[in-house]
Amino acid sequence: MTITGHIHPPLIDHARNPVGVLSAVLGGIGLAALAWAWLLTTSIDPPQWVRAPGLLLLPVGVLGSLSSGVVGLLSRPRFWAAVGLALGLSTLVGLLVVQVRYG
Repeated sequence: MTITGHIHPPLIDHARNPVGVLSAVLGGIGLAALAWAWLLTTSIDPPQWVRAPGLLLLPVGVLGSLSSGVVGLLSRPRFWAAVGLALGLSTLVGLLVVQVRYG
């Protein structure tokens, strides 16, 4: 509760769990890298110097979001850590779908 009497939801309180926020950011990076990999597989064919940096973010995002998400679950609030874990796992499932579908 604040001085004015307003109650803030615990979801917004990321100052107490920066590792959870890091997990969510890295999960978003992993998901964006998955979208880049899907684009490379289906429609565009850029030069290698454009292709490589985007694909290097895939393992960074996935491994970073999953590892920091697990650590972020150890402290409260756990919302952003759970979001990061969900994004990291969604990226893994999406990568599996892209691999199976497009080889």
